[in-house]
Amino acid sequence: MIASAESEPVPGHGAAAHQWYLLIDCETYRITGDDLENEKHGQPLPVRLRNTVAHELTHVLAFRANEFGVELPRLFKSAKSKRDFVYLIEKQTEKLSPLLLFTDGFLDRLFAPSKAKTSLEDLCSAMHSTGVSRYVLINRLNLVALSDTKGFWSRPSLNNLAVGIGEWLSQEEAIFKTWPVYSKFDAGRVPEFVLKLERGAQVPPKSIFADTGFSLCGGTSDSTESQVVLSWKSVARSNLALESQVQNSCSWSNQPLRLHRKKLTSRLGCAGLRSVED
Repeated sequence: MIASAESEPVPGHGAAAHQWYLLIDCETYRITGDDLENEKHGQPLPVRLRNTVAHELTHVLAFRANEFGVELPRLFKSAKSKRDFVYLIEKQTEKLSPLLLFTDGFLDRLFAPSKAKTSLEDLCSAMHSTGVSRYVLINRLNLVALSDTKGFWSRPSLNNLAVGIGEWLSQEEAIFKTWPVYSKFDAGRVPEFVLKLERGAQVPPKSIFADTGFSLCGGTSDSTESQVVLSWKSVARSNLALESQVQNSCSWSNQPLRLHRKKLTSRLGCAGLRSVED
């Protein structure tokens, strides 16, 4: 929770100073003052706590908008319009908080200009180092297009890449989650199943990948190469060579509330990329 206070003016130093306070429930998060003091890159605080703190800090924009050059409406025509405004503030706060957790400086190192492509291992390592969840990571990648002061959008390691999240329904049946999804492919050459996911359609992995040894199809391998349908408005439907990888986040449990989740990254190999007519 965020709180604010006006301190007493100091003689000879002008008016009273305004201060913000962030209140953390140490019983919920089980942390101490030493934990806060000792946090560092590669040794972050729990993911949920970091996301909550970033969210609350971003709310400062709404509480004291004028301090940040933002002007918010003061009057509302109805209770509904006020509720809509509060909902919009919450929604925009969720968009801004990943910027605090995953900075441009870290993006610059992760997607260096000289780097040709991004691996799933790179993304998992980045999540561990910065203490962010899969959702925050993917949302942060999508924010690059909204504020790109360093030219990330044109870098090879962020192109020909799709990143999303999957979920096991049983030991043999998996689905892709329709949100969040990051994708960027050269000249709009996007795999058809990625577009379907972005539009909210359910896409069973077994309808995409023919490799029965791939873990999303009931096998044990965490990677596969396959031909997938390409959706490209300027040409006839064709197939595209695609490399896909998954990463386990926990073990399967038969308990309904403990579903096995996997993160999926599908990327085009810059070398040997080819499409053929159906």
